[in-house]
Formats: sequence, C-alpha cells, structure tokens
Amino acid sequence: MRAVPLIRAAGVLAFARFLGTVGAGVEGQWERVGLSPRALFEPERLLPWNLVTRFVEERARAQGIDDLGLRVGQQSTVGALGMFGAAIGAARTLGQAFAAARDQVVSHNSAASYWVVYDGGSARICRRFREGTAESRQADLFTVALMTQLVRLAAGLDWTPSRVELQSTGSLELRDTGLLGDARIEVAQRVTSIELPRHLLSRPLATTTRRPSPSAPQLAAWVRSAPPRDFVSSLESLLAALLEAGRTDVVSAAEAAGMTVRSFQRRLGETGLTYSALLERMRLRMAIRMLETPDVSMIEIALALGYSDAAHFTRAFRRWTSTTPMEYRRLLLRADASTPRSA
Repeated sequence: MRAVPLIRAAGVLAFARFLGTVGAGVEGQWERVGLSPRALFEPERLLPWNLVTRFVEERARAQGIDDLGLRVGQQSTVGALGMFGAAIGAARTLGQAFAAARDQVVSHNSAASYWVVYDGGSARICRRFREGTAESRQADLFTVALMTQLVRLAAGLDWTPSRVELQSTGSLELRDTGLLGDARIEVAQRVTSIELPRHLLSRPLATTTRRPSPSAPQLAAWVRSAPPRDFVSSLESLLAALLEAGRTDVVSAAEAAGMTVRSFQRRLGETGLTYSALLERMRLRMAIRMLETPDVSMIEIALALGYSDAAHFTRAFRRWTSTTPMEYRRLLLRADASTPRSA
C-alpha cells in the first residue's frame, strides 16, 4: 500500500515567518488545521502533507495573496528547507545542486520527486507530486521561486526563466516581483518546472552563498528519520504529529491522510489493524520515549498523548504495561545508573 505523504516542517515554516512579517499571526490557524505546535520550532519534524497544504492555501486566501508561495520563496533561500536545503546549498555547481535535490528529496518530502530534462541547448528542472497527492498552488510557486533563486547563484541576480510550468490548476494572478520576468507561465501541467540554458548547469554557485556540507553523521541521522515509505509506518508518523496537536479522532486522521473515513478504515483493516489499536500503539511508543527524559513531567506527557490529565495517562499506561509511568521511569533510571561507564 502507498504511504501517506509526509513532509518536513522547514518549508511551511518559511510561510509562517513571512506571514509574521506582514502582521498575519499564524499560531491559531496553525493549530486549527491540526499541525503540531512543536513543529513551529522543529524544522525537521514530519508533518502530514495534506495539513501543510491546507494551511498555506487557507492563509493565501485569507490574506488575499494569490501568489503567496512566490513571495515567500523570493524572500527565502534553499537554506529555508533545513537539512534538505543544506545538502543542496553545499553543491559546487548548479547541476550538482539539482542532483542533490533529486537524490535527497526522499528524506524531505515523500510525495515529491525531482529530475532534469534536456532538450538541445535547454534544460528543464522538474518537480512532480505523485498522483493522488493534494494539489497546492502555493507549494508550486514556492518551488519555482527557490529554483529561480538557486539558478541566480550561478547565472546572476537578474536571471529569469524563459518558461515556467505549474502542476496546479486554475487561473493565476501574479504581481510584478521581477523574479519571473517575462517567463511564459503554463498551469495544469504534468510537472512544476523552470526552463534554463543547459550550459548554466556546469557553472559554479557563488562561493559567498555556498553552505558547509552537512557532516556524515548529521546526514545519516537525517536520512534515518526520513518519511516512511510503507503505509503503516507513515500512519504512525502521521498519528505522532496529530497527537501533539491534540487530534486523536479517526476523522482528523483520515483527513490528514487525504482519505474518507471509510477508505481510511478499510485500508487499515487490510493491514490487520484497527484505528484504536494503532493509536494505542503510538501512544505507548511515544510515552516510553518521553519517559526516558527525566525532566519531562507526567502532565506534559499526558497532554502530548492527547489525555486531559496525568491520571488518565497513568491508567492507560498501567493497562498497557501493568505498571505505572512513575515506576517505569524509576526502573529506567535504576538501569541507567547500573550501566558501567567507559573510561
């Protein structure tokens, strides 16, 4: 079964920062759509793609900014994409930067893929969201803006693409930002892309903007935390995000997965699981992880798991493990104290 699409928080945080600069508060809207409040401070946290899409599209409509993604991208750099952006920005040439995007996107966004198409002396840098993924005009525009900004590091700050394709549908009104110049813009295409002269791919990126490469341990840890590629594991990541947002009902989970409740429960049933069983499993897993940190209080854990108070959490934990969370934490601390320390 196909995994539920997930994306790192870094990209949507660029939208949140921009909206803050124009006086549009985002915290209420962020939580209203079901996004984890912790993700506002953790750019590598995984979020359901469908909720990220809903947030940026609703904010664009509410603010009356049809080209919000373009404006956000124009004021950002690839560094706004966290570790994904760092891997791209560490490249020496433009071609290597887009190759890094192609190779590393699976660890950033499970719904997207990148590639380059060559046609004589031209090249098209393409990004496509997989079939069935929620459409996002703002994500398309944000991608185009960042692609263009990246090309400018090799071609000069006044470079503009000759042609732009957008995967999203519908009419489009762009203000004159100077970013796209006189580019021919086509909507409802198979991909989102920009066209550029092929020779630019061999040009070096401006050394003043090149970022240090992520260390091997950093990159390895990031890859290990990539969006899962199987259905059940991706649902577990989705539920972890929803639990932090206080959304534990099956309707919220189905919406975040981009399905009807009936389809969601049917697909879960095909794996031999029920929603309640999966939710309990995730709560136990998160509880154990949080209990390993001594300074996290019981009420903090309870609220993070969607319980109204510590007593409800304690009763649930005893049902799962036949012990209380306090007793479990004491056992962990005792085991840690008895573990020999290397010299």
